[in-house]
Amino acid sequence: LSMNQQIALADKLVSEEHYKEAIEIYEHWADEIGDAGIYQRMGYAIEKTSKDIKEALAFYRKADLIQPNDKWTLKRMAGIEYASGNHETALHLYEEIHRLNPNDLRIALKLCYCQEALGHLEKALQTAFKIHWEQPDNSFATIAANGDNIFPGVHIRFHFFCQFWIMEIAKILRHKLHGAV
Repeated sequence: LSMNQQIALADKLVSEEHYKEAIEIYEHWADEIGDAGIYQRMGYAIEKTSKDIKEALAFYRKADLIQPNDKWTLKRMAGIEYASGNHETALHLYEEIHRLNPNDLRIALKLCYCQEALGHLEKALQTAFKIHWEQPDNSFATIAANGDNIFPGVHIRFHFFCQFWIMEIAKILRHKLHGAV
């Protein structure tokens, strides 16, 4: 089979969730092809096998060097960084994605998760209100559930975080209106 046929086969294997077999083909051709797409595919296949999440991240970084600011690559990198507990790095990546696509409320929500995880509660609250203001019919959990939520359980913790701040704001407003808490 030609190189193009083998890459097409590997892509088909990925679509059928045969990641290990696809990795073998991608590994053979990745450095020879050397474009962002092959490194994205390689990173994705490795990520899906949980073979070595750092190795997947390394391939995403190679893709980002070749094709900077690709939203798909940045999202994959940010997700791995967040899941690995590197919330500061994930925050910077989500900020870059948000800069590229400011109307993506799922990215704004993930920004909010990072802010909350880092203890930047005021900033997280501002981001949460922005999300709610721009899409008042959706709850935070609904927004999270509509996409590829790679932060399982966080929206529940976030919900309690928001409830706490809503109660605090209510206390402040009651105090200003009635002079008592």
